This record gives sequence, C-alpha cells and structure tokens, in this order.
Amino acid sequence: MPETRKDTSIDDAPRRDDSENTEEKKEGSRELEKPEDRKQALSQEQFTDPKALRDATDNKSSRARNTVEHVIDGKNPFGIARGESHSNPNQTGRQEKNETTAIKTQPEAPLAPAEKPTPDDKVSINAENAELVDFDNLYSSGAKSDAAKAREDLKKLGIDTSSPKTGIDLYEPYYSSAPQHLAKVRETITDPEHGMSPGANIRAFEPKESSRQMNLSDFKGPNQLSDFAAAHSTQTVKDLSNFIENNYLKANQNSAENGQGQQRRVLNISQEHSQLTTAGFIAGQLRKEPEANRETIEKVLGKENGENWINQAKTSNKNTVDEREAQTAIPAAELESSMEKALVPHVKEAVSKSPEFQQAIDRYRETTRQAAENGTVIVVSAGNEGDRADGSVYNYYAQSDHVIGVGGHDTNQTPENPDDDRIWERSSPGNERYHPTITAQSKDVPSNISDTKAKSGTSYSAPLVAVTTANMIDQNPNISFKQTKDMLERSAKRMPEASPLQQGAGRLDPVKAIVMARGQAERTRS
Repeated sequence: MPETRKDTSIDDAPRRDDSENTEEKKEGSRELEKPEDRKQALSQEQFTDPKALRDATDNKSSRARNTVEHVIDGKNPFGIARGESHSNPNQTGRQEKNETTAIKTQPEAPLAPAEKPTPDDKVSINAENAELVDFDNLYSSGAKSDAAKAREDLKKLGIDTSSPKTGIDLYEPYYSSAPQHLAKVRETITDPEHGMSPGANIRAFEPKESSRQMNLSDFKGPNQLSDFAAAHSTQTVKDLSNFIENNYLKANQNSAENGQGQQRRVLNISQEHSQLTTAGFIAGQLRKEPEANRETIEKVLGKENGENWINQAKTSNKNTVDEREAQTAIPAAELESSMEKALVPHVKEAVSKSPEFQQAIDRYRETTRQAAENGTVIVVSAGNEGDRADGSVYNYYAQSDHVIGVGGHDTNQTPENPDDDRIWERSSPGNERYHPTITAQSKDVPSNISDTKAKSGTSYSAPLVAVTTANMIDQNPNISFKQTKDMLERSAKRMPEASPLQQGAGRLDPVKAIVMARGQAERTRS
C-alpha cells in the first residue's frame, strides 16, 4: 500500500534520477497511507507541466517511478507504492569515454579476499569528557546536525575543523536534477550553521555516464531483457572505474612525473546503483513506450496486469486527462512498484550469469584498491532502499574492501542523546560479505535548501563521513586508508537493535575518530 511522505525530502543516488531527487520527495515516519488519501484527483496543471512530462519520459531518468513521484511538487499524485517494510535484512554496452568535467559551484561474482584491518594501539580518547552543548528544546527550536555538534565539541578540544587542507571531491553523475542534489550534499559539509567544515576545499565532478544513455530498444532478440539488464549494470560499474582511474590514478601519476606532490583527497560518492536501480531504469524505459514494449511488459507482469500497466502508462504520458482517467490512474499506478519488483529477479539472474558484469566488478575492486594505496579515501552511500531488504538493494559502488560504505541512522528526534539513535529504516542493508562500514545521520538532516528545512537520505550521511576522514588526514597526514577505516570502526558506537548488515561497526562518532587520528600522529612523533 502506498506510504505517506511527510517531513523530509528524500534524495538518493543515481538510481532514479535519484531518490535524492531535487524536487523534494517527502519522507516521514513511514505510516501507511489511508485509502482516502490516495483518492485525490490529478490536476490538469500536473499533466501540462513541461518539466514533469520531460522528466517522466527522459531516457536519462533511471527510475520513472520516483521521477513522477518527486517532480510534481512532491505530491505523489499517482499514489505509487514504495514496497513493504522488512525487518530482516537477510531476506532476500558501450564503453565510456573520458568526458569528465569539474564543475565550479558557489560555496553554499568471485569475491575478493576480505581485508583484515591492522589495528593501531588503543589511544586515550578524552573527547568523551568534552563539555556538552546545551541542547534543551533544540529539536523544536531548530536542530543542529551531527556535523555541527561535532565541530563545536572539537573546537572545545582545540581542533579546528572549519577548513581542512585535505580536499573533498563530490561525484555527481549527470541527471536533470543534479544541481540541487549537489547543493544539498555540499551543504552537509560546508553550511556555516549545520556543516562541519564551512571552508572545505571541494571539487564537484559531473561525468557523462554511458549507462544513462543506454536504451532498451537497442537490444533485440528473445533475450532482450536479460541482455540489457546485464549490460546496464555492467556499464554503471565501468563508468565509475573509468572516473577513478582517470582522476586519481592517472592524475596522481602525472603529478608525480612532473615533480609535484600529491595532495590527499577524499572522494564522496552520494550516488548508488544496484539490481533494483537497473530494474527501475528498465521500468522507466518501458513506461516511455508502453505499446511498443507490450511483449516484454506482459512477459514480466502477465497479460492482465500488463494490460493495466500499459493503460496506466499511456494515461501518465498524456498532456491532459479527464477526471475519469485521473481517478482510474491512481490505483492503477501502484502497478509501477509491482513492475519494479517483478523486474528485479530478471536483473538478478542476468547479472549472476554475466561474466562481463563480474569482470567489471573485479576491475572496480582492483581500481579502488590502487586508489586507496595511492592515498585516496573513497566514501560511498549505502543506498535508500532498506524497505526492500534483500540482496538487490546494496550499492554496487560500496561492494569493495577498499571503500568506506555508509549507511544511515535516525537521531530519533533527540539529537542531544545519541544513545537512542536507531538505524534509519530506509538505509540499504548489505550481506555477510559487503555491508556498511558505519552509519551517519541520514534522517531529518537540517537543511537551508530543502523547503521542509530537513533532508533525508544516505546521500547526506556519506559526506559527513567524508569530511570526518578529511579532518582525520589533516590531523595525521601519514594515515593510510586501512588505518582510517579501522579508526572509524573502532570509534563507532553500536546501535543495539540493528544488525551488522545494517550498521557495520555502528554510528559514526566524528569527535572520537578525529581525536584518535591525532593521538596516533602524536605517538608517532614522540
């Protein structure tokens, strides 16, 4: 049954134009929507809005379901279902050319062997005894983010995090709403009131990803669906590998050859791709031309449901609809979620049988290993599909031993009390092999960009970890990737009601992690 989104904007990563879509998706307490709430008529304005129509059919949109839901002022007129909530996380083309551009914006599968961290000696952390900020009535009067609280506490310890020398790069694959999503991610780091480092040295990149330009219609034959699913998933991983190689491995090599020192940088990837993302991308392509794709639609949904889905897609693609069509489109639109769910098994099977996909993943893991050894820390969002707790949701980009995967937690409306924090229910869980390293605040993160003054998504938990690691490197320039990851894990606090597949080592403690890095540097000097 569809769910009401109340308080916050959900933005997520590439998968749909993303759940971090800039048109402000409302996320709330995940209460089930009452039937009468779905019976709102679709206004003519919503169908004649050129931007809504363009985004709902643009082949660059990776998930039409979310595009339609977000673009029309966050009202979700189709009542699109988001799937059932699960408590058990165990349930289960073409080559990219180097077209990467840095954007200057205003401040505002065989699996690789598991790495075994080499812990440093324990250090005494007096951050726990730092004087607490007065948070009385904080939530009702305007909440501080975890980042802002950490900056204040670190300042009391004599550590200034406002302008780290270590640079932070934001990877923002192109899609129509990227500018506002980029602004929200940047805000998490640099906002003078809510960020940890207002003066951070940030670069933003907008790669033109080949995977976003792929078309289902280019694949012919009886295996069209599986061939496209495997090729699309493969290309998304290739896109990121190409970006890392061109901007960190080759760039660092050129700097070394020119006698220039290599500046340490942290790469933040607040984007995701998973089996579910590819399923959503395919659903968007089918929606664009439903009649031409009738055979595929009926193969996936069956004849009767396929016919209903086709009729609903035709209605949503019209410039105008009469009242009768509007009323019948609302319940029928719930089939969009059914389509996505029905496509996931096809994607899962296609990917599992694709040697090209496995080769792409192996190459990605090797690329991230080389980047880590060269001093680049890569921080990746886990994803925002925890309500679909199966193997289809965990971000491909976080499935490496050489990145820091970041899930999300909810402060439970008590930002002054971290002891009652809990896993954010939409944070994507992993599996026994690959799962989040840690979590950071992702529910109701204060925002001056969002209309609701709050934003939600692991897109905003990842940059908090990225800016924490940048400050750790500032305190200890010789710290390695493995040491950084280990310190983040050892300083984290476990949430008792969440499994390791959801939270990894637990919730991020920026203060302890940065103090721990400084302590190691002081011991090395002494």
